[in-house]
Amino acid sequence: DAHLISHLNVEYDASDRLQDVTIDYSSRANDAQVMDVRFSSFMDQEAFSRLNDLWNRQPASVLFIEDYENTPISSPMLDFSKQNNIRSAVIIWARERGLVWELIMIGFANPQVFEERQRRQYEVLADQINVVLQTHRLLRETRSSASRLSQQIILLQTINQLTLTISSATDEKNLLDKSCRLMVETTNVDHCSIALLIPAETATQVVSEYPTRGTLGVYYPFGDNPLYEEMRHNRQPIVVTNMEQENRLPAASRHLFERLGVQSFWILPLTIQDKMIGSIGLNNYTPGKIITPEMVETTQSIAVQIGLGLQNIRLLADAQHRATQLQRITTFSQSAQATVDLPTILEKMLAETALMLSHDQMSISLYDWARNGLRTVAERVKNVNRVNLVDGEMIPISGHIAQVWDDHELLHIPDTHQQHESVDPNSQMRSWLVAPILTRDGAIGIVSVGNIHPYAYGQTDVALFEQMVTQLAVALENATAYTQSQRMVRNESLLNMISSQLQSQMSIETLMDAAVTELGRALGARQARIRLGKPDGSL
Repeated sequence: DAHLISHLNVEYDASDRLQDVTIDYSSRANDAQVMDVRFSSFMDQEAFSRLNDLWNRQPASVLFIEDYENTPISSPMLDFSKQNNIRSAVIIWARERGLVWELIMIGFANPQVFEERQRRQYEVLADQINVVLQTHRLLRETRSSASRLSQQIILLQTINQLTLTISSATDEKNLLDKSCRLMVETTNVDHCSIALLIPAETATQVVSEYPTRGTLGVYYPFGDNPLYEEMRHNRQPIVVTNMEQENRLPAASRHLFERLGVQSFWILPLTIQDKMIGSIGLNNYTPGKIITPEMVETTQSIAVQIGLGLQNIRLLADAQHRATQLQRITTFSQSAQATVDLPTILEKMLAETALMLSHDQMSISLYDWARNGLRTVAERVKNVNRVNLVDGEMIPISGHIAQVWDDHELLHIPDTHQQHESVDPNSQMRSWLVAPILTRDGAIGIVSVGNIHPYAYGQTDVALFEQMVTQLAVALENATAYTQSQRMVRNESLLNMISSQLQSQMSIETLMDAAVTELGRALGARQARIRLGKPDGSL
């Protein structure tokens, strides 16, 4: 339903200032044509400066404009879009060395509303388009410069080899190890390491290296490292050609590099859909080795492929993990519906939740009306399930438990050490999920799951855990309703039997004797008596 799709090339001067933009291809619903329309024919230098700010001062790969009439963005392309009857647009940028060199503009005749799913699809498409356009640019450069022919062929072979690696890699470790080796062999650098963000996103940790230099597991904090902060902000490589002359490194990082003998290095951001998930570091230990722009450019292209490979592996792993989790919910729901025995329901809840979520502690507590508090009726500790409906530990309704109990809302604490209010000084749990068990009559209990590692649960885990607790609430409500109905049936049967016994008695003495005997038996009383009043009202 696009009205117009155009491909544009961007030109820069020697100072990387945007000089001109050329539309070289345009496709409409009924025709397509090669063209040569230059923006310099209708735009001045001030407009190009504003265009440069709009395109090159933000890291996003896709720009969504739902309605040109209402957008706050002031773009020199606005008049051009209106002249071509475009009211809404998706602009996909292809970047190189931080600058937009090509772009695809998809224009719509009517205003559009781009939902989150559509935006993600365009972002994934943008990554693929970037790879294709970049490959095309590399091919054009090889034709125009014989001196760079060998380097470009090597890069294309590397990308092709990396693509094969990505398609054959079944896990992240395998992909990253092969990528590190490929980086070293392609650029002739002395060492390559890949570090991924830790869950708290305060540092990266080295998860792969080639060759082995003892950096595996090393943390690189962001807080005191201006080089990493600059890379996170600009999403551009950081190149240090001489360690001795580099004064931006913090003392800890400088000491580590000096101990390893690093002479020069460059760092690349590793991204997935414009989100930085880690970094790639390439180090030279040999004095005098030169880091060329071509080497940096080559590794940038490889980094894009690595990001795509990680994205595919993670998407597949997430899909498989979620399917398994949903199966656990279905299994529990079916098994809970097949029984009304409370211990059996609690046992199945512990077992299925344990298969669905990684955990080190799990407990189920129900409200004890006699003691006016929460009492633990089931728990799982060290992979052992325990169900105790009578003598479980009483849980005070205070702190975070009170918050969940009063608000009727699930509580997710990614890291208990980051909480201002202490969760439990004696607990070793770092991640915590607490959900209320809600029925039509209100909250009747809580379910908690803990893990000794911080950031153990993602948003999908939280949502599925909440569904699991909802299924438990339904099962408990059904079991309670069944128990109450059974009690009513027994009471009515008992009343009918006692009534029959009383009606068959012929004297007041046998009548009272039968009443005392049957009521005492029904109630389980150890002693029963009947008192009759005297005519004066006394007993």
